[in-house]
Amino acid sequence: MTYFGTVVRFSLAVIVLSLIGYIIPGFGHLTFGEAVLAAIVIGVLGYGIQIFLGPKNSTFVRGFIGFIVAGVVIWLGQFVLRHVHVSLPAALLAAAVIGLINYSIPNATA
Repeated sequence: MTYFGTVVRFSLAVIVLSLIGYIIPGFGHLTFGEAVLAAIVIGVLGYGIQIFLGPKNSTFVRGFIGFIVAGVVIWLGQFVLRHVHVSLPAALLAAAVIGLINYSIPNATA
């Protein structure tokens, strides 16, 4: 995974998670620290899955992995973080944005 791709994907995930609570109903507002923590977990799990699947993943696979991992982390995060309340449709919408980011950033595959 390239350094540039990793930094951009992480930064955009933090921005999306920070702002999505104001846009999507059913998604509680995250603090900056909670958004950073969620983005770290999403990044680490996504990277681990990409390593497991091998180095020749297509951009579609990278985007799909980002979508699934982000959806699971966001939805399960409400049970770990006190102030976060997320409905399943809101988690899937936020995950779709993160998956789209993972799909669109070039050369960010493992």
